[in-house]
Amino acid sequence: MRSIRPLSLISGVRLSVARGLVPRARSLVDSNDAHFPVARGPVPRMRSRIDSNDARFSVARGPVPRVPSLINSSDARFSVARGPVPRVRSLIAALLLSWLSLSGCEKPAWTNSLDSPGQIGMAVVDALNRKDIAKLNQLRVHREAYLAWLWPAFPASRPPSNFPGDFAWENLNKKCNIGMKRAIARYGGHNLTFVDIRFDKPTETYDGFQLLRGTVLTLRNAEGKKMELKILGSVVVKNQRYKLLSYQD
Repeated sequence: MRSIRPLSLISGVRLSVARGLVPRARSLVDSNDAHFPVARGPVPRMRSRIDSNDARFSVARGPVPRVPSLINSSDARFSVARGPVPRVRSLIAALLLSWLSLSGCEKPAWTNSLDSPGQIGMAVVDALNRKDIAKLNQLRVHREAYLAWLWPAFPASRPPSNFPGDFAWENLNKKCNIGMKRAIARYGGHNLTFVDIRFDKPTETYDGFQLLRGTVLTLRNAEGKKMELKILGSVVVKNQRYKLLSYQD
């Protein structure tokens, strides 16, 4: 007969066997844990790939610093291209200053100047026929131009006379206003025709302009009779433009 082992021994074996399985299960779990590291293993690889990608990105990013360098080189080119700009600007500035010194500042002050003495004569006759004293006033030199260009060139503005410019202008302006009113009163609206203008006195030359002196205006009245009028003062010639200095009072 078979000897019957105690149940406890059998149970212990079984338990031991069962317990023996536990380490195996745990080993399996550990092996699974080992698998997990293996499974996790690619994570570092993925990270390494990412790192390698980062490396690639760093390689791809490598040219990025070069872009500023290209920009710097472009800036260098721009600086080279910009190099002549100050020279061009300085040249333009020099030309502009010389142009302004010659003629730029004259345009606002030397208004209503004409191309010839004959044009002045015709304009005066036209204003007389229309009794247009404002037009007569436009044909003469005004205060700004007189004080800036003409008066400083006259000897009376310097020692020993040293007459003030405003004083000289006030006298001249008063004379002109009287002369224009008398001309309109005597010859205005008579349907006169311009014939000629001449200058009986020698021309005087000053710094920057000339004076055509002894002005005689030749006209023809409505009956066709010629008349010589001495109602105009000197004519100023500046930069080949003509303007009346004054009217006789």
